Amino acid sequence: MKPRKLLRLRKVVVEAGSWKVVTGKAKMPGTAFPLSKSFSIQLGRNWHWRVDVTEGSGILFRVLTAYNLDLEEYRAVMTVPRGNQHVVIASLEFHGTHPGWHCHLPCCDLEDVEAGQGRPRSSNRIPGGHLKHRRKVFGMTESTALAKSFGFFVITGIPEGSLI
Repeated sequence: MKPRKLLRLRKVVVEAGSWKVVTGKAKMPGTAFPLSKSFSIQLGRNWHWRVDVTEGSGILFRVLTAYNLDLEEYRAVMTVPRGNQHVVIASLEFHGTHPGWHCHLPCCDLEDVEAGQGRPRSSNRIPGGHLKHRRKVFGMTESTALAKSFGFFVITGIPEGSLI
């Protein structure tokens, strides 16, 4: 199966995360979003982040949504488990140093995507770095960050009785 097909599946939240902020005294624990036994995505100071578990067509996904207002940085990452590791399906990003919303998405079969890596070598940047970017506005809050992430990853619902 291609990662693009997994990305397009409708998903619902089965375990809602809560927003946390990395401060000078606190840090994002390595156990928050591990990709393998020895590697996890960890964010620096002033990042707002949360991890949600979603499900679509019987497949469990983990979604990290994070942003840093000071740097105008945004990152949303979706993974699926493979054994005791996780495979990055896609990531949606914005960087204040070079404007333009873009995603990183492997275009090969899911079996060919390397597990346990924050940015698999098989990923392509869409649109490419030298191509025209139509969306360049950042403006982020917790609710807009989550809406952008859920919209991109086609997360359409929450379990009954839950609040996000």
